[in-house]
Amino acid sequence: MTGIARLAARTSLGTALIVGCALPVLVRGHQDPHASRTDAAVQPTGAIHGRVITAATGRPPGGAVVTLESSDRKIGRTEMVDDTGRFELNGLPSGTYELRASAPGFVAGEVDDDRSRANITGLRVSAGQVRDGIILHLTAGAIISGRVVDASGEPVDGVPVYAMRVEFAAGKERLVPVAGRPRLTDDRGAYRVFGLGAGDYFLLAAPGAFSPGDRSRAELPGYPLTFLPHSPDAAHAQQLRVKAGEETSVEDLVITQVRSYDLFGTVIDERSRPAPNADVIVLPGTDAAIGAVASVRAGRDGVFRLRKIPAGSYLLQVRPTSTSGFASALVDVPDSLSHVVLQQRSGASARGAFAFDEGATPAFRPGDLSVVLSPTDFTRSPLGTGARGHVLRGWTFEVTGVWGPHLLDVRTPSGWMVASVTLGGEDVTDTPIDFDHVPEGEILRVHLTNRVTQISGTVVDASGRPAPHSAVVVFSREAEQWTLGPRYVRRADTSASGMFQIEGLAPGEYFAAAVERLSKGHWFRPSIFNELRPTASELSLTKGQSRVIQLRVLAGSIDRLPAAAPDKR
Repeated sequence: MTGIARLAARTSLGTALIVGCALPVLVRGHQDPHASRTDAAVQPTGAIHGRVITAATGRPPGGAVVTLESSDRKIGRTEMVDDTGRFELNGLPSGTYELRASAPGFVAGEVDDDRSRANITGLRVSAGQVRDGIILHLTAGAIISGRVVDASGEPVDGVPVYAMRVEFAAGKERLVPVAGRPRLTDDRGAYRVFGLGAGDYFLLAAPGAFSPGDRSRAELPGYPLTFLPHSPDAAHAQQLRVKAGEETSVEDLVITQVRSYDLFGTVIDERSRPAPNADVIVLPGTDAAIGAVASVRAGRDGVFRLRKIPAGSYLLQVRPTSTSGFASALVDVPDSLSHVVLQQRSGASARGAFAFDEGATPAFRPGDLSVVLSPTDFTRSPLGTGARGHVLRGWTFEVTGVWGPHLLDVRTPSGWMVASVTLGGEDVTDTPIDFDHVPEGEILRVHLTNRVTQISGTVVDASGRPAPHSAVVVFSREAEQWTLGPRYVRRADTSASGMFQIEGLAPGEYFAAAVERLSKGHWFRPSIFNELRPTASELSLTKGQSRVIQLRVLAGSIDRLPAAAPDKR
């Protein structure tokens, strides 16, 4: 059974997916009152200048946008390029940055430097330095085209069609839509999904109650989510492999009307009063998704109604806001058609303090640390990527508005890593912490060490020559640790001379593999680790150990490797 088949078996609609409007990530952290006392305004700053061009023609694409983000994720900028493709990002504090470009119908390319032609994953900018001559290449995206028809073969107008891809979140592989908004079918039932990167996709029609936005455009009640060619079950979905710049025409996607029902209920606050205008999200199955499948807003009396949804199991969530809490419930349609009550509750607070190796004095400031809480169960936590908190001057932190189990991670400066995390004297370093049940006033103790593990070395090709700009993936030999994030799984891209360095992995046993090309957006998946494992090198790490290794690159892109091996966990 494939990983997708197992995923389908856990949900009545056969998948977990994002459909509909994007969800805000609720992050409430205390700001350091001393943070405003900085000399950054009077210190010299750096800049990054360059151009965006298409790989095929060398000319700038229309509507291109450049996005910049610092390596610590504290600085982010988005700029439109001019008519010549030129961009200038000025006033940048000293640090390391990542650049990405995007444009309608194109796939974001890698970053090259005009002088070195090096594939740069992080651009170092010093005070007063101008990094000029940066070129961002965009490649024309792949296209999937076809028709949506009903059971009698007649075309269906106004049906949203998504290209879905497997991604990993909250400890599970899920199907999520790509390429932004869905494409609607026209009066011939035709659709055209464009701007896709090379790789494997599944097509999903989301008619009726699952149509995002203005549903009046497509009055199609009673149609379930349907995968190409004609199944509501992802286990029977057709996988499509596409190449950048090419168009793939597929067979008709057939949707079939089924019996449907109205689902209604009331949202109340913690004091059991109606919660007016609350946003309710409906997701398929008992295994939650990463985005809204269907959504509805409660009235002033807190009452909501979602019309004409097919039979099945659903997860309901109430989106939390800065002034209201979170609620969730599992329902079965039509068995749970009695009035559903969703009672909001306030989130917990994650409070903690840092300690360091005896005799070790950190040269960095508290603000250089970032606390990250990642949800592990979307049936109990709001959808999103979790919450971040800032570290205060006294090496303490507090993140408010947390529901359900989360993994705690700390983003540290180079040369430091997490040694342990304890709560109430118990080691919870690599254990989801259920904040719904943490006693009031209990403090997380985070121990940082400067005895950092490090793996460095070179990647070579079949002839023994350095393999520049390839991707190195190091992942634990224990598959259950793959869900624990950067303490057990890391990637790095090689330099122009084929060299790489990875630090901060937890002591343990690991696999290491190098791939010629590896998509930055879709690499963190157990199925990919299973693909790499048979040919990967093995190594072990002890506390503070440095290892130097040489890897032989696996030719081609990860998207062109054989189909994903079954997840044997």
